[in-house]
Amino acid sequence: LEYIKREDVLDDAGRQRPILIQSNDSDLIEKLQINEFLYEAQQARNPVPPMIEKIAQLLALLHEGQGRADAYLADLSKSNGLVSALRQRNMALFTKTQMFESFKTRALMRYVMNLVEGEHTNDLHLDGLSFGIREINEMLQLLPRYEAHDSIFTISLIDNALDDDAVNLVLQLIYALPYLRRLDLKRNCISPEGVKRIEDQLRTMEGITGVIKTADGSLNVHSGNQLRLVVDIAEQVPKEHVAREVDFTVDQTLTHQDADPFLATNSGASRHPWTQSAAAAATTQRAPQIAVPEPTSVELTKPSGAPQPPAVGGPPVGLGGPGNVASLNSKKRQAKRAKQGPPPALDGYPDLRLPAEGG
Repeated sequence: LEYIKREDVLDDAGRQRPILIQSNDSDLIEKLQINEFLYEAQQARNPVPPMIEKIAQLLALLHEGQGRADAYLADLSKSNGLVSALRQRNMALFTKTQMFESFKTRALMRYVMNLVEGEHTNDLHLDGLSFGIREINEMLQLLPRYEAHDSIFTISLIDNALDDDAVNLVLQLIYALPYLRRLDLKRNCISPEGVKRIEDQLRTMEGITGVIKTADGSLNVHSGNQLRLVVDIAEQVPKEHVAREVDFTVDQTLTHQDADPFLATNSGASRHPWTQSAAAAATTQRAPQIAVPEPTSVELTKPSGAPQPPAVGGPPVGLGGPGNVASLNSKKRQAKRAKQGPPPALDGYPDLRLPAEGG
């Protein structure tokens, strides 16, 4: 009897135990209520209709998931195309911007050269011309060619967005022009630390006896009783309040560094027919359909041994076997299908022999 119970999956009362599915890695069994359905279907007299209904429901869920996956692949392919196009546009924009910067530098240098050649170098007014670090460096290399160091007395660099990075070039400009009397740096972006650096370096110049900062923000550089130089650094504006002409910085939260490696991999390209061109879609052929034989016409072979163990790494769904009915949610099962519990145990076994004819 124990062997029969074990082989036929019978309980102590002789009733067949329901076959349920156990899974430790996936919660699909609980979400789809597979075990509740299996228990109800095995209790029914004809389990075929509910099995077909459940298979139809699962196929509907798979169809909906496949549709969403196809839409996701189409959106992903479109996004990848947009990213590539934006990268190309950004590279073209960067190239044009560099060309504009070079043109601006050449134009400003030509303007300074015209002033030097026309002997109008006593006062160089370069206000609001975006005369930045690159232009100051070029001007420092241009002035020795024309020997114009001794003829420049005033330089005005108002509103050129000069920041602390330009302090060293400004000091080089002061050292290179021995007869410079006034340097106007108003409405730039030099911080108080940059102003302190300029003041400290001016004190170390040869022949300078004192540097006095006035109430209006000017630095008066004295050589004995003589006022040698005035550096006006008033009305400095914070760098954050000045809009940069070209900002090539990228927001770090956009993970732009991962875009190019992702686009170069197979995951960055979609092979779905909807995302391909007409020529590529025409060359793609689906696998031919395979005819499924009638189950009643196929001869079933007897198994020669025990079934193979499940392969590791497959779908996270457990194997079927005698399940624990007590672990099922009886409330959901009764709400879905009003089924009675299994019949009570029989006191005796009925006589299943057929009656004799005419008896």
